[in-house]
Parts: sequence; C-alpha cells; structure tokens
Amino acid sequence: MSRFKFLTLLAVILLMTLPVGLVQAEEAKVPVRIAVISNNVASSDAITFTLAEVTPPAEGKAYEGWLVSDDGSESLSVGVMHVQDDGSIAHTYTSPGASDLLTLYSKVTITEESVPDDDVAPSNVVVFGHIIPVSGITDIRSAAAS
Repeated sequence: MSRFKFLTLLAVILLMTLPVGLVQAEEAKVPVRIAVISNNVASSDAITFTLAEVTPPAEGKAYEGWLVSDDGSESLSVGVMHVQDDGSIAHTYTSPGASDLLTLYSKVTITEESVPDDDVAPSNVVVFGHIIPVSGITDIRSAAAS
C-alpha cells in the first residue's frame, strides 16, 4: 500500500472515530475533528489537527495537544492550539528529531491547561481525544511498514 493511500485511509478512520466534544441533540451535524499523521522530513514525523466549531477555552486557560504512548506511560506535547475567531483550529506539529509518531503513539488528546503552565504533563481535563484500538494500530503500523 502506498504511503499516500495509507495516510488517506488513516485520515478517514480518524475522521469517523474521533468523538465530538459536545452532543447536539436537535441537529445531527457533527463538527469536523481530524488528526492526520504524515511525512515531513521522515516517515510519519508530523501530525496536523483540523477542528471546527470549537468553543474557546476559558480565560486563563489554553488548549494543548498531546500524543500518548500505547501503554499511557509517555506523553508528548504537540503544542498549544489556538482557536481562531471562526471557531477553528489548524495546528501542525513536526517532530524535531524526525521521530516516527505512528510507531510511538496510539492516542491523541487535547487538554485544557492553565496559563502559564509549568507542568510538563497533560492535565486531567480532556476536551477532545481518541485512542486507536490495539488491533487497529497494529494493522496500521504493519501497513505503513510495508
């Protein structure tokens, strides 16, 4: 499978499985919440977040993106995410060491953090998040390797 097909498949899987932050009872409209891993300098070394209809964080708070390892023991901050005036977030992180993010992480979260934030770990206030199940991430990693 080509990298392009694989990344397209991954984007579709994440689009279909990322839960929304709020349920809209009257309207079946689902806000866009996408996280796509791609190649920048090396294999799977970048991730781009695209979100729509995001409520800005409270005063003195900020949203921060995280990648979490399969066993939950390691978290990597992918940076503070800024909500634009139209309620969208467009944020890209590229691993400075060209690490293969796909082999290291299987969970994506966006947390609400205090500003300033001296803690290097994610807070317990998860605003958005998704875990790729073990069987799914194993298949995705296998496809990416081939």
